[in-house]
Amino acid sequence: MRLFYFIFTFVLVNFPYPIIAEIGQIIEVYGKVQIRTNKAEIIDAKVGTKVAMYDMLKVRNGASATISLNDKSIFTVGPKTTLVFDDFIYDQENQKLRLRIIDGALTFKNSDKNLKSDKKFTYNTFTLTIRGTEFAAKFRPDSQIILLDGAVAVDSRDNTRVIDSPLQSVTFGYGKISEPMTLTQKELKQFLKDNGLDAFSNFQEECFMNKIKIRCP
Repeated sequence: MRLFYFIFTFVLVNFPYPIIAEIGQIIEVYGKVQIRTNKAEIIDAKVGTKVAMYDMLKVRNGASATISLNDKSIFTVGPKTTLVFDDFIYDQENQKLRLRIIDGALTFKNSDKNLKSDKKFTYNTFTLTIRGTEFAAKFRPDSQIILLDGAVAVDSRDNTRVIDSPLQSVTFGYGKISEPMTLTQKELKQFLKDNGLDAFSNFQEECFMNKIKIRCP
């Protein structure tokens, strides 16, 4: 019994928090970007800063950040955005991502179309189920997502819309999801500009829009 209490006390003293695995890192930062860790530590993010499960990322006004996850997903996060990495698994048998978005705007890119891939983003009462996808989205009372590749299902409590063609878009808010609509190239460019998503180097260098025949810079 004494041995049991000794081991229990040793674990509590030396390992007061569960070990949280790193799931990616910051590869670009402009302006003030902070990470709140699961230990409530506030870190000023810079290139090379690691991102772990349960971290909250906060991109301040006028700032932006690009995150590369271990599964090769790329997030470009616009100003005034807050998100939380709630779960992440990546191995040969399991691929899982749970991202909770408080507010803001981002682009997402992941070319993995593995049927075992399980990626879901949540915002308020809405859930976005991701499949081998590239998209841009804003998350506010007048939320909107624009698809560039792959497919996304947007679900609320009693409604589901699926977009699966380039430039398809839905708006969502107050428990409602619009019918899918197809935007023009001009409307996409304006959306990116309005939400601070038009100045990311990886977006330009890889020509994120070439699949939909928008001229690369």
